[in-house]
Amino acid sequence: LKSLDNRQIRNGLFEVIKVALISSKNLFELIEKVNNFNDLDFNKIIKEAIEIKNDFVMKDYYDENERHLLNFGHTIAHAIEKTNNDILHGEAVAIGMLYFTCNEDIKNRLFKIYDKLDFDYKLYDNNLFDKYIDIIKNDKKCKTINNKTYIDIVILEDFKKVRIETREI
Repeated sequence: LKSLDNRQIRNGLFEVIKVALISSKNLFELIEKVNNFNDLDFNKIIKEAIEIKNDFVMKDYYDENERHLLNFGHTIAHAIEKTNNDILHGEAVAIGMLYFTCNEDIKNRLFKIYDKLDFDYKLYDNNLFDKYIDIIKNDKKCKTINNKTYIDIVILEDFKKVRIETREI
């Protein structure tokens, strides 16, 4: 970690935040309460995030069910990355999480964390959503059935309350 600049650290931290939202409110609050991310106990949060991700993988080794929840924020993140050469993957996931967080309180808490991390989330713009959807149609995770294209989207309703919704795009 000492060799990484702040942007790269923040980039990885967004993936930890994703894991926290879908499975550990305590981890989310641990990140949320610090004013400067350099004050975070990275050993602790990285260890917990790895353990959580490992649990998902071990429960669904072949990525057929519950493990799909780890895709939270990723569906639209891949489109964001394709349209913005200067955005990092974790940053795109951070924006993607905003699009599919239904709980306004959690979304506002994310905005506050992003502000503390000095992250410009201007790409979270409902006017860009249709542009992203057009790109998602070419995503490898899309399914075509009867000439209609579908994608599974992970939606956060509350901490640890996540659902997968198949949408026609």
